[in-house]
Order: sequence, then C-alpha cells, then structure tokens
Amino acid sequence: MAEERLRSRVSLTLKVVALLLLAALLPMLLVSQLQLRGSLETVQSAEEKSLLLEGQSLARQVDQLLEHKRQTVLMLAEYSLVQDFLAAPPGGRQSLAAAVQGHLQLLMRGNPEFANLYLLDPQGVFVAVTDPELLGERRQFREYFQRAAAGEMYVSNLLMGIRTPEPGVYFSAPVRGADGALLGVAAVELQGAAIEAILARATSGHQAFLVDQDGLVISHPEAAWRYRSLGQLDPARAAAIRASGYFPDGTLTPLGLAGLENLRGGTGQGGFFPYRGSDGEAWLAAATPLQRQTWTLLLAEPERLFRAPLDSLFQRSLGFLALAGLGLLLLAVAWGRALSRPLLAMTESAARLQRGDYAAALEAPALLALDGRRDELGTLARVLRHMGEEVYRREFHLDQQVRARTAELEEAHARVAGELCLAREMQQAILPQDFPQGPGWACHGAMIPAREMGGDFYDCIPLAGGRLGLVVADVSGKGVPAAFFMAVCRTLLEEAARELEAPGAVLARANELLCARNPMAFFVTVLYGVFDPARGSFTYASAGHHPPLLRRAPGWVNAGPTACDLALGVLEGADYQEFTLQLGPGDLLLLSTDGVDEACSPQGEQFGALRLQQWLAARDPGSDPGDCCRDLLQELGEYEAGEAADDVTLLCLSLTDPVPGSWQCWALPPRLESIGDLSRALENWLGARGAAAAGLAYPAKLSLDELLTNAITHGLPADGAAPFRLGVRLDPGGLALQLHIPWQRFDPFAAAQVPDLSLGVAARPVGGLGLHLVCSCMDRCEARVDALGTWIELYKGFNDGKDRP
Repeated sequence: MAEERLRSRVSLTLKVVALLLLAALLPMLLVSQLQLRGSLETVQSAEEKSLLLEGQSLARQVDQLLEHKRQTVLMLAEYSLVQDFLAAPPGGRQSLAAAVQGHLQLLMRGNPEFANLYLLDPQGVFVAVTDPELLGERRQFREYFQRAAAGEMYVSNLLMGIRTPEPGVYFSAPVRGADGALLGVAAVELQGAAIEAILARATSGHQAFLVDQDGLVISHPEAAWRYRSLGQLDPARAAAIRASGYFPDGTLTPLGLAGLENLRGGTGQGGFFPYRGSDGEAWLAAATPLQRQTWTLLLAEPERLFRAPLDSLFQRSLGFLALAGLGLLLLAVAWGRALSRPLLAMTESAARLQRGDYAAALEAPALLALDGRRDELGTLARVLRHMGEEVYRREFHLDQQVRARTAELEEAHARVAGELCLAREMQQAILPQDFPQGPGWACHGAMIPAREMGGDFYDCIPLAGGRLGLVVADVSGKGVPAAFFMAVCRTLLEEAARELEAPGAVLARANELLCARNPMAFFVTVLYGVFDPARGSFTYASAGHHPPLLRRAPGWVNAGPTACDLALGVLEGADYQEFTLQLGPGDLLLLSTDGVDEACSPQGEQFGALRLQQWLAARDPGSDPGDCCRDLLQELGEYEAGEAADDVTLLCLSLTDPVPGSWQCWALPPRLESIGDLSRALENWLGARGAAAAGLAYPAKLSLDELLTNAITHGLPADGAAPFRLGVRLDPGGLALQLHIPWQRFDPFAAAQVPDLSLGVAARPVGGLGLHLVCSCMDRCEARVDALGTWIELYKGFNDGKDRP
C-alpha cells in the first residue's frame, strides 16, 4: 500500500510539474532558439560578406602582380636592344652581350620577386640569363618556350622548379623582328614566395590558398596541403601531370575535404563553401576567381571564430532558464502535493471498494476530512462515499442471487456431464472392439475424440468370400451433432457394403442415402476399401479423404493414389474412382483421419504428412497393428503436449513377415548408368557378408540388369519418372530381392514366352530370352502390379543348399 501511495503521489506531482514547466519554459526556449538562430544567420551573413571582400582584395593583388610581370616580359620582348641581340648571328652577339646582361640585371634589381630572366634563341638555347650556370643550356622542351615560340603570351601554373625545389610562375613572350620573324623568346620566372606573401596578408585566423583548373592546391600556408587535389583526379589527367615533372613525388593525392571536392579554378565559380577540415573542424570558405589566371582564391575561416560570441550568449541564456526552471519546479512541487493528497485519499478508498473492504473505504479518516470541504474535491469525496454505499447494497443482493444460481448450474452440469460420459461410452461401444484377423494378416483400429464425443469413426466389415471391408471417416464438425451424424453414416455404409461389392459403388449408394437424409447439411469424408486375403489386394475409393499410407517390407512408404472425389452428403449423383494396392508379406497399411496430420505442437507446428511417413518407415515389417496404433497415439500425445484440437482415428492392416530380417534399400534415378551403380553397391554389400552370400551376387546382378534395362529402355516416359528402388535381405535360405518400378504397369513374367532354344539365333523370334534367363537364374520370380507401379520379388537360395544364419 505504501509503494502504491508513493507511485500515485509521484505520478500526479510529476504531471503537474511537467505541465507547469512546459507552459512556462517552452515559450522561453522557443523564443531563445529563434533569437539565437536569427543572430547566427546575421553573424554568418556578415562574416560571409567580410570573407568575400577580403578574398576579392587578395585576388586583385594577385591579379595585379601577375599582370605587372606579364607587362614586364612583354616590354622585355619588345625592347630594341633585346631584338638586336637576338637578331645578330651567334658570332656577332658579343658586342651587345654586356649591354643585354646589364639590362637583365637592372630588371632583377627592380623586381626582387623575380627568380630568373631568360633570353632564348629560336632553338631554345639560353643566350642571355641572370643565372650564369644556365647559359648555353637548351630548354626547347619546356612548355614556356614552346608556347612562346608558337606566338603566344604564356603564363604557367604555380610549379615546383626542376633544378630547385622552390615554386614559381613562368612568363614568356615571343621576340620578333621588324619583318615579324621569330628571333627568340623572352621569359621570366616569378618566385612563388611573392604570391605566398600576398596570401599571408589574410586576417589572423583566416587561411588563403589558391586552386588551379585541375582542383590542385598550388599555394597554402600549410605545406602538407600543397599540390594535393580537393577531389579525385581523373587517372589520365593525373598521369599527365606527374609526367610533366613539375610536381614533387607523393603529391596529387586527394585531401578528402567534404564540400570542396568539386571546386575547380578557371570555371568562374565563386561563392561560399562550408566544408570540414581533415581534423573534422567546420570551416567556411569564400571563393574568388582570378582574372589573369585560371586560378581560384579561397579565403577560409573556422566557424568557431564567429560562433564563439553566440555560444557564450547561448550558455548565459541556458543558465537563466535553469534558474527560472528551478523556481518553477519548486512551485510546481508544492502545488502538486497540495493537489495529490486529497486525490490519493480518494484513490485509496476506491481501491478498498474494489477489494470489497467497504467499512474501511467509507469510514477512512482522510475521506471523512474531505467530506466537509466546499470545493470540487469535497464534492468528489461526497460522491465517492454515496457511490460506495450504493455499490455495497447492490453487491450484497447480487451475491445472494449468484450463490443460488451457481448451485443450480452445478447440479445441471453434473447431470449433463454424466449423460455425455454415457453417450461417449455408447459411441465407443458401437465401434469395433474385437478386430478380425486371419492367416498372415491382422488389423486394429482406434478413435480418440477431441471432445466428449467425436465425429470420426472406423469400421471393419466382414464380407463374403473371406474379404474384409475397412472404413475410416471424418464428419464435418465436432461434438454431439457430429456424433449423431457419424452413427447414421456408419449404418448406411455398412448396409451398402453388404449389398454391393465395388468400393466405388458402396460410396455412391451411401452418398445418395445421406443426401436424402441430411437436413443440417453435414458432410463426411470417407475412405472405404476391401481387403482380399486370397489375392493379397486392397481395392479402395475415397470420398474427399486423404489417401492410405502403405509401408512396404523393405521400409518404403508410399501414399496411395486418390481422386478428388466429393465428400458424402454434398451432392447427389457423384461417382467415385477405385484404386488397387497389391500387398505382400511384411507390408503395413495405415488409414487415418486429418487429426493425425494436423496435430499441433505447443509452438503451432503441425505433425504433418512427412513426419507421419517417417514414423511409419521406422516400424518393423509385419509389426502388430495394435502396437502400431497405440505407439502412434502416444507419439501424437507427446507431440501435442496438451489437449488435442481434432478427433484422431486410426485403422491399421498388417501382413506378417514369415522370415523376419533386416532389409537393405537403395533408391536410384531411372537412368541406364544407375544400373551399374546398383550392381556395384549390391556386390559390395553381399561381399561383406561372407563367401556364400558373395556367390549370389552374379545371378542377382544379371537379373536386375535385364529387368531394369528393359524397363528404362522401353517403358520410361519421355518426361522422366520417380526413382526405382531395390530392397535386399539375406535369410537363412538365401537372398530375397524386392524391386519397385514406379513407371511400369504390367507383369513382365506373365507376358514372357519361353524361347525355343533348339532353334538357331537367326530363326529364333526376338524377345523372351532375357526374362527366360532371369527365371533360370533365380529360384522364384513373382510380380505384382497396382496403382503405385510394378513390384517384382526375386529369391535365390544358397548354391550348397545349406541354411545360412
């Protein structure tokens, strides 16, 4: 009770606290969030403008530097002294060499950002240069010479020098004579440090860097970024750049900067690009395309720099909200307790009313104290007390009525239970309790209803000529109505079976009678068959019932064929197709209702036809039918582990095996190659059982080869068939073989003619010799044909005539 009171108080108090906090703090949080977002957008917009203006300023400075150096190299190419020098023959340049060299040195002193100045003749040979070591060397393969020699004013990328590991930009222009003929090339190398000095003017905390038309970072304050790509380079373009030799080894690898991977210089692409650095920090970059080169200048700033003031403001706002929330929390707790105490008192009284403790509920001091209040809580307390008194009066009266009615129902239930028990005993009594048997065969049945009475039944009907009619049926529905209909069906089937011989005719007669006497529209599925011990056959017909299961002596289990015929009682004039199974020693025939297949485990999985066939295959040949029924019922009970959902009915017919023994079985696909596999397996099996058994291998293999070759070659359907199966067993007298050919429907021995061996080969009729050979090799050859195919039984005794263990 104490724990329940605590839970109630805490629950109500928390609800009041949550409501007040939401009502007060939620608007404050929303306003603060909107203000913070607006401030962030304003600051970011201002910062973007600042970055853009600063980036444009740096880009203009780089453009001015490039344009100035471009004009310098053009002036050098148009200087008359340079033109006269390059126009003179190689032997006549000595007189002008000193003046030209002095002019180059003067330009170097006036432009300290230059690394070198060059004059090259039309063959690409340095004829004047500020670095004496280069004089006389050839550079006809350099792009700055080739482009200028072709008549272009050329400005290179920011490249790493080949001789020195310093970056630089090459400017070149053609030097032409008065007639426009190419006299040579003037070239200038601008130090990369001059460009880096401009980029270093960026505001503290900012990073300015250049990206070329391939997305390569050609200048950056951090050396690790230089000559690496923003995104993935095209493999062919990357190979061409590496082949130029202007970039160090190990460069051109992608930086992996999310947000900048698609940025390229020379496209005119500008604007703002948020991205994340290699360490995951968020940055904002402003991109400005250069006018004088296919480069883009990016000025980047960490977002934390302009967000820091807003973060501080947000933390102060959170502190204010926390203090306000604490005050509201204390106030809400006080209000919640003041509201929860009276409600808790009424809750306890209501709980006592629910348990039937009326005196404690209606006279509780806390409830009586609330009775005098003039507010809504007092009104609620008075209503609760009045309701409790009314409930007490009604419950007392109802309890008296329930006691009287319960006594009447118990008496009626006992009477009905006794009648149902008697009815169940009577139903079981009309089913066969003593089961017929004869020489070499026996049968047994059982029916377990799911309720007091069931709708399933079985019957064993003695017929003329020593034959036996076997019936298994399942009436629609369960309980008493199904049981009454079951009795009618059983009587009609028995009358029809004694008057008619054919199972199909028996079902047709019973169907006509049921359709005429079925006002409640019940129906029943029936499997009725006639067992003829003299012929070893079981001929049956099915009225909507699932087929019988036949276990052959070697352990094979087959479901007999069946037609989709109507159940009895559904429609007049129905016909029923008949099928015949040939039975042999050791065979076991099982008829059952769907209560077996549909038995469910506690997990909802059905027992199923496959599990039933596996259980039947594990039985011994010629098993006692009574043991089979009892064992299967026990197996189903353990599988269901509870109350059965449907009636279960079994009827088992067993043909005893005169020579018990263990069968070895093989199943092979219907191909000629399988005959050789079977022969080898049979020879190995017999060889492992002694010399006497091994001596039977040859006639057995010869007979099987002849029978299977004929069946596969001349009888196999074009669309194939099920595997053929062979069972073998050694008994004290010799070797027994049982061969099942499912696609064959005739007795080969009945059609065989004994060949006239006195005739010559040419005069002898074709056919018959192979089967004659089989009959000569084996001591006994028999065949049975039924709806499942041809069953051939062969037997070969030991050659010495002695019994073998």
